[in-house]
Amino acid sequence: GRRLNETLTNVVIPAFDIKLLQPVIFSSFQVKKNPTLNALLSDICIATSAAPTYLPAHYFKTIVFERKKRENNLIHGGVAANNPVCIDKEERENNLIHGGVAANNPVCIEEEEREYNLIDGGVAANSPTLLAMGEVSRDIIDKIGDLGTQKNKNDNSKPCNEAIDYSKFLVISLGTGSSSEAKTTTKYSAKQAAEWGMLGWLTSGGSTPLVDVFTQASGDMVDLHLSVLFKALDHSDKYLRI
Repeated sequence: GRRLNETLTNVVIPAFDIKLLQPVIFSSFQVKKNPTLNALLSDICIATSAAPTYLPAHYFKTIVFERKKRENNLIHGGVAANNPVCIDKEERENNLIHGGVAANNPVCIEEEEREYNLIDGGVAANSPTLLAMGEVSRDIIDKIGDLGTQKNKNDNSKPCNEAIDYSKFLVISLGTGSSSEAKTTTKYSAKQAAEWGMLGWLTSGGSTPLVDVFTQASGDMVDLHLSVLFKALDHSDKYLRI
């Protein structure tokens, strides 16, 4: 199957690791620096869709093999073999060849394994719009930094915070949609919630109040922040949430 580094365009896909209790961001920008993020797209999609109470959590792991130069810190071999005589001279002469055949380039292969125990990233970022903007901003800053190291120290180039022009961003945020009834009628009341207890918060009237509250609140807060940001830049028309 295809992996994260094979997408046709840059993507940023959030998930949440329930073993580490922290978000995991599968980003086309970050996979270049962190190969352990280069999971199968099928695993990433299953994980980011695993909404609690609706779909099961998803487990998978990635394995990365990396070639690294071997570092040797040596002293006189006599401490181990002060008289390095081969017991069977004939066997030594007949069976040994130049070591360069096996290791002409003295490197070692290191294996790095990472496990993922993931659920829907919506528990941390139900509207990943701000997350996507953050990844793009970080990529721009990294590129500016790379260019800066190649320039003379006396160069009067703009600092990073001035170089990122958010007025050039055009953001379209598409939600998964909701019924018109859900937007025009009230969902729950404090009187109802006061009598729920733990089980009631998990299931009530065919829905899951706890999940509804967290996901709606998370998405609305992102929408609020971005609306204020683009309005402050006098570019409210550059952000649209549907």
